[in-house]
Amino acid sequence: VVRDYLGLMGVVKAVLPGMRHRGHGSVVTVVSMAAKVPVPLRGPECGAKAALMAHLEVLRQEEEALESPVRFTTAITGSVLTCESKGLVGRKLSGGVSVDRVAQLVLGAAAAGE
Repeated sequence: VVRDYLGLMGVVKAVLPGMRHRGHGSVVTVVSMAAKVPVPLRGPECGAKAALMAHLEVLRQEEEALESPVRFTTAITGSVLTCESKGLVGRKLSGGVSVDRVAQLVLGAAAAGE
């Protein structure tokens, strides 16, 4: 919960004032599908990711209401081949997308304002 929610929200709240002051900025986050689809035995992780998504959406709406120049992009990923998940491939995962490919897609979406 500290890593998946509190840590990320602390960073976002720390950088928002500077982005507002400069007149531009983007908050880009990548959240696993666990935020939307609960996974057995990973309740705290799933809950923290869902809370993160909800909190980011609230911040996006607040910034929009303030006519802030700060943009928010939240990408929800499926199976990504990270160092943590590589040991599961072949046993519990049927495949996955490389981290590099996810980065390309997320940065493309953020640049397009999605």
